[in-house]
Amino acid sequence: MKIPQKIKKLPTKKTKRHARRLLVGAKLVYAKTPVIRHLRLIEPKHTGKLISHRHTSHVALMLILATVGIFMYASQGISWAAKFVNSGSVTVGTVVPGPPPTIGAVIDSPLNGTTINSPSTIQVAGTCSRSSFVVVYDNNSLAGSTSCTVTGTFSLIIQLVNGDNSITALNFDNLNQSGPVTPAVLVKVIIAEASLTTSSTGSPKQIEPPMPQLPTNPSIIGGVTTALSSCTDYTPPAYLRTGGQPHVEFVCVPRLIDPLLNKDIGILAWGGEPPYAISLNWGQEDKATIVSMPSPGYKTVGVKYSVAGFFNVSANMVDNKAQSTVASTSVQVNGTLATQNTTSSVDGNSQNSLTDSTGPLYIIAVALTLGFWGGDIFNRKYGTRYRGYSRHYKT
Repeated sequence: MKIPQKIKKLPTKKTKRHARRLLVGAKLVYAKTPVIRHLRLIEPKHTGKLISHRHTSHVALMLILATVGIFMYASQGISWAAKFVNSGSVTVGTVVPGPPPTIGAVIDSPLNGTTINSPSTIQVAGTCSRSSFVVVYDNNSLAGSTSCTVTGTFSLIIQLVNGDNSITALNFDNLNQSGPVTPAVLVKVIIAEASLTTSSTGSPKQIEPPMPQLPTNPSIIGGVTTALSSCTDYTPPAYLRTGGQPHVEFVCVPRLIDPLLNKDIGILAWGGEPPYAISLNWGQEDKATIVSMPSPGYKTVGVKYSVAGFFNVSANMVDNKAQSTVASTSVQVNGTLATQNTTSSVDGNSQNSLTDSTGPLYIIAVALTLGFWGGDIFNRKYGTRYRGYSRHYKT
């Protein structure tokens, strides 16, 4: 018994033209614009047939994630700034040069003509122009710096050298313009010859090293100081010797800094017998740093403040022979923290937690996208979509 065969319809001219147009269009898309198929985010309409994984694109997803990451990074600085202003806004201004301070820094202590019999440090105090930056010099060389209080006074500890010490002071405004020069105070240090030639162990002491060239004003203010923009740009003197009394000094200070931002402060150490151990006190009880220097040189140390205000910074250095010295300066942290009650504090903590968690969530999103993309490629190469799958794995 013969089974009747189904009569096949012959293709007409119309269907042939339609097939040719579809084929030519597909060839043009893949030949002239091959990138388009890698940027498709929507799958073709489901027909019940398997489609090539070339239609699945993760490149576009990665481009979107990269764009979102750029905007997140750009908005992070604005979010930090909004935490430290009462109104939640950011004030932008320009630097307009004005007249320098009309009131100079006057040293009231120690008195002129004082004589001491110790090479130790001495406290220098006096009056100054309010809210200015006071720099104290010993024999025309940088000896220390501090901020003038709102009451118009300053106080800091400096190290003197053996012999005559001519102590002077200058105050600088927010444009690093100095005030008038005031009279110097002469202090004489007399040390017994025996203590100069021998140490406590009886070994000869080294000759006092020459004083290196130090900056006139160690402070750096963004947008004002043209020579330096950061303490990492500072170039230390070419020669720094050992011997004699140890010396440490703040030679680079970012005077005006913002809260929650890392800033570098530069210190210079020389003299004595290395290595040196330096204890840095940042003006807060919970902030202290211990650094070690194997030889004379320059070192930058990072600091970050969480609140606004003026902070006195000190460096206490001890060399290998237990000889000590100290240096001091100060920094001003900009901004004012908004006062929060219990409710706003909880809300603020929730917002901070959410803001801080966006970074890890973004990394997870990128990792998931890369994981799916890697699995897609693996399935295409070695999975069921692999052309040799039926030949190697199918039984």
